[in-house]
Amino acid sequence: MGFIYFKLLRMIAINYLRLFVFVGCFSITILCSAQDGMEFTDPQTIEYIKKAAEGDHLALEGGHLALDGHVMPYMFFEPHEIMYLFRLSQIRHEVIWKADSIYFSDSWEDDFPEKIPKSKDVIKVPSSHKFGKRHTESTIWFNLPAINLTSEREKFLCIKPLDMSLVGWPETTIFIDNQPKAALLRQHFYWSFDQIKKDSEPKLVCLKSFGVFDKPRGYREISVVERNPIIDELYWRVRVLIEALSILPEDSSGYQPISSAVKKVMNTLDLNLSSATSFQSQAEITLDNLRKDFLEIEKVAKNNPVLSVLIHGHLDSAWRWTLTQTDEKIQRLVLNNLYLMDRYPQLRYVFTSPYHYERLKKLYPKLYDRVLEKIKSGQWIANGATYLEGDLNLPGGESVIRQFLYGLAFYENELGVTENALFLPDTFGYPAFFPQIVKQFGLDHLIAMRVNTPEIDRTIYDWKGVDGSSILVFGLSTPAWEYPYIYEMHRGAGKKGYLRTTYNAPDPGPRRSFGTWQQFKNKDITDNQLMLIGWGDGGGGATEDHLELMHYGASLPGIPKLEWTNLVDYVNSQKSVSDNYPGFSHKIMPEKWIQKTFMMASGLKVANRMVESQLKECEALCSFASLHGFEYPAEELRALWKKLLIQHFHDIITGQGVPEVLMKAKQDLDSISLSVDIISTDAMNFIAEKLTMKSDGLLLFNSSGVNFNGVIDLGNIDLKGKSLVDEGDKEIEFTYSDEGNLLLKANDLKPFTFIKYYLSDNTSSIQTGVNVSANEIENQFLILKINDQGEIISLFDKELKKELVSSGRKFNVFYKVDYKNDKRELITLDSKFINAFQNDLTGGLTFEKSIGDSRIVQKIILEKGSREIKFDSYVDWKEEYRLGVDFPINNINKMGTYGLQFGFDSLSTAISNPNDSLFIPFAAYQWVNISGENYGYSLLDNGRYAYDIKGGGVFLNLAYGLRKHNYQELADVEWNQKASGDIGGENFTYSFMPHSADFVKSKIINKARALNSITRARLIPENSNDDIDPYLILSESDDIIIESIKMAEDGEGIIVRMSEKNKEKATVKLKLNRRFTSASLNKINESENQKINITNSEIELNFNPFEIKTIRLTY
Repeated sequence: MGFIYFKLLRMIAINYLRLFVFVGCFSITILCSAQDGMEFTDPQTIEYIKKAAEGDHLALEGGHLALDGHVMPYMFFEPHEIMYLFRLSQIRHEVIWKADSIYFSDSWEDDFPEKIPKSKDVIKVPSSHKFGKRHTESTIWFNLPAINLTSEREKFLCIKPLDMSLVGWPETTIFIDNQPKAALLRQHFYWSFDQIKKDSEPKLVCLKSFGVFDKPRGYREISVVERNPIIDELYWRVRVLIEALSILPEDSSGYQPISSAVKKVMNTLDLNLSSATSFQSQAEITLDNLRKDFLEIEKVAKNNPVLSVLIHGHLDSAWRWTLTQTDEKIQRLVLNNLYLMDRYPQLRYVFTSPYHYERLKKLYPKLYDRVLEKIKSGQWIANGATYLEGDLNLPGGESVIRQFLYGLAFYENELGVTENALFLPDTFGYPAFFPQIVKQFGLDHLIAMRVNTPEIDRTIYDWKGVDGSSILVFGLSTPAWEYPYIYEMHRGAGKKGYLRTTYNAPDPGPRRSFGTWQQFKNKDITDNQLMLIGWGDGGGGATEDHLELMHYGASLPGIPKLEWTNLVDYVNSQKSVSDNYPGFSHKIMPEKWIQKTFMMASGLKVANRMVESQLKECEALCSFASLHGFEYPAEELRALWKKLLIQHFHDIITGQGVPEVLMKAKQDLDSISLSVDIISTDAMNFIAEKLTMKSDGLLLFNSSGVNFNGVIDLGNIDLKGKSLVDEGDKEIEFTYSDEGNLLLKANDLKPFTFIKYYLSDNTSSIQTGVNVSANEIENQFLILKINDQGEIISLFDKELKKELVSSGRKFNVFYKVDYKNDKRELITLDSKFINAFQNDLTGGLTFEKSIGDSRIVQKIILEKGSREIKFDSYVDWKEEYRLGVDFPINNINKMGTYGLQFGFDSLSTAISNPNDSLFIPFAAYQWVNISGENYGYSLLDNGRYAYDIKGGGVFLNLAYGLRKHNYQELADVEWNQKASGDIGGENFTYSFMPHSADFVKSKIINKARALNSITRARLIPENSNDDIDPYLILSESDDIIIESIKMAEDGEGIIVRMSEKNKEKATVKLKLNRRFTSASLNKINESENQKINITNSEIELNFNPFEIKTIRLTY
């Protein structure tokens, strides 16, 4: 490696000079070529190379230097090597026809491929015509000349973009005689007529062109070319050897034979004579000698480590393009890779996400059938395990389970894939509940890019979750940029750009292969690592370049050996090597920038929490109703779940998409909510007619999954002056809010159970439990004193006679937070007191605050008999910095605890090393807690995620602010709450709860679940129906959460999913509805029934800490 870095320093010093010389020589060469009667290039190419040489990386392909479309690290090559490769690439093909003009329309219609429309909107333009804006479709037509397809040399349709850079790339579907045959994707310019049109002579070509970016696009060449197979092979062999020379030490065993072979080619084959009649025969002799030299070179390659290689074309379901635009990306991706699979039988391509396969099947059934054939042959590898590549920090636990449930079912039932690999290449961090779900679905590993956390300096490691389950994590070590990394060429990537690895290497050349192995950190255990190559994010996959480089660079000395693989075989091979990989037992948080995904698009996050709660409630209601004749809407609910899972894609719910994506997501979430509510109302009405009511009353359904005590807002329900009593005639406390909503104090509401209250003429004896004055709120436990800013200046615990706000401090203090360094600064808001409010069950104060165009309205609420202080908030934040709220408690513990979707995890409250910045802030699910020996504090929320406990208290980020993504195409796009995904997220609640016992005994988890769930209620009349049990399964235990109740996927019985919540072993007795006749313990995928004995309609289950159990009940 010392030699490499010496060479790197030398290269940096001369890099720009070299490229300047190269551009100058390049221009001279073009002049010489013109004298030879050959046209090597055009002004656009020269300008492109100049831009690259000057460091304008918008001219580069995804940040990678490219020469005439071929990605290569030519900054490491000698100038004469660059020129030789460039000229070889130019004479690989002979142009036999070139389009001078095309027909153009700045629109697209589905019948356009049939013929050129006779319309004033269709105009004839030069073939280099520039067109298009952001997210627009255009159409180009041209007629091909008569082509002799029977000649010896293969002929290709060639289409090259005007601009080689990503922003100027016209993604193009190529229709030939009305049939979609190919696609212009990243770095793929040539399509053999032998493959795309071999049944008859091609005539009309129609190009459907789409652009993600706002830069005008077009085509610099539309032609038919004839490939010279001798020059083509020479080019690829020389290309591989030159790159190998640039990375190998001069004293290595392979350097001299490779150097000799390259020099021999350059000295033997004079490209200035390429038009001479003898040139072809000389090229054949040169190639024959090079083949022999290659055999000798490959003999020198001994004991090389192995890179297991797969083509991968990562496709973001939505990002800088919409879900609808992704549908067409799928077509282009499939056309491209099927073409290359037919051409290169050795190609192995992995593609994830059943959602994409479903779209493919619906929209392009013929292509779908061809994909099925390739899956059977082993070329197309359908793996991934989840329905799509979703986020894991933000969705609820049941949503994560459904990703696997629906995803694995599709892989097996539709695609015939029985052995799967968990592949989440681009997901933004991994919480510590995840290993248990993976293991329960029969998988034991995770393959991903963003798992190379600085907290563990290994590429492969054993990751243990909070419940004790462990899986093997396989990270990727392929350099995202050139190897070694040159900061001066990638200033946008930062000085630590060398740490970035990729799931889509733009080439498998020797330097990148070498870098992949050098950055692999388990060499002491295995000599095999995975390398994924291809073009991705917007789809793509393979190119001819990838396949040729893979073929000729597979067995070079000093360079890792390249072997095709599939994900399952790779995982199994690594497991067979060792069962002693290093361990890691924390949340995987690889990069600090990911923190913004916890804070952006608050509207989507709030709506998602609501919809998840609604869907779980709906399934439970429908399950109960189905016991009594209600038709369970299985297909409709499954479709709604899938629609929700799409919003969990890692660039949608995180707010990383462009405005069109985020606005559509909000519409979809609102649509799901409305559809689910209609189904739930129907089910509730059906149940109301079946339940026995001894008199008129109120029916409640608690879908929180836990026992609940506290005040519930039941909405606009009028009890007509009556009081309420329970089944034992005990009075139920209730009152009305200022808005007219029914507020009811619930006592021990059982999860997923119907509770009956009866209307009574008895006089109410409810006593007020909260007292409010201008700056004070008091109940039986707490006294709050609040200043004019709505800040708590005193919080007194009446039971312990303890002041909780330290001298000089205040709770509920607002701060502005800098985007770049997370620095907090106290913010001065214009604040005014609005009103005091009080009823029998609640009381509080309302404040309004403002700054600039931003407005905050906050109700500080205390309930009767509760230690929970609620901050019912409206935050319309339009500033270009973050907004947070602080509760600076005393430093009572070195560790804090925070909620996960299943269980909880711990985090240090101290800042002790640089990696701590990865957790300022961190993502918590619904709550955090810091407890001392005798006291603790919890902060709960129903729509925010980004917490910080390392600043001397508990801090919650409330708003991200109107900071636009730095996507260049958004420069002129309006950015507001709607565009950012914040719309609908203005209304939310956070709660601060001091407690004297530990957080488990104080039922913090129950409080958090209740804050994030629905309690449905409706008035029902007296009826004398047969008495039926008001529950499906009744839990008296506070050790578990009932996560979901649903119809089994196969329709055979009801599935109940539960989890232990207190990190303790627990034996739980559950009472079953009398209609159930059998019970069985299932795997999480609802398979493998293990009988559970039922005694007097009761079953008993044993839980390990945080264990998830799934049971099936049949009737």
